[in-house]
Amino acid sequence: MAWNYNDLTSAAGGAPKTLSQPTGYAFDAYGTRHVTYVGIDRHVHELWWNTSGWHHKDLTVAAGAPPHIPPRCKRRGVCTRGRSRLQRSV
Repeated sequence: MAWNYNDLTSAAGGAPKTLSQPTGYAFDAYGTRHVTYVGIDRHVHELWWNTSGWHHKDLTVAAGAPPHIPPRCKRRGVCTRGRSRLQRSV
């Protein structure tokens, strides 16, 4: 099976557009193809393909997790994350 160009958000039934760079992988043991990304709703989404077509799952909702909040960098090497304003060095 080969990778092809396709509008997967439409093929999977109208999944949200991407906010992050999508990541794709194949799970050969089950013959499936997967793409994960953070959507414009800031939820983590998985699109996957099997012999019945493309499907969508909102992993944030499935896990009962809060929306993804990307880090905000105030200056080089120091970022804050989320409402708690925790800092980390990079």
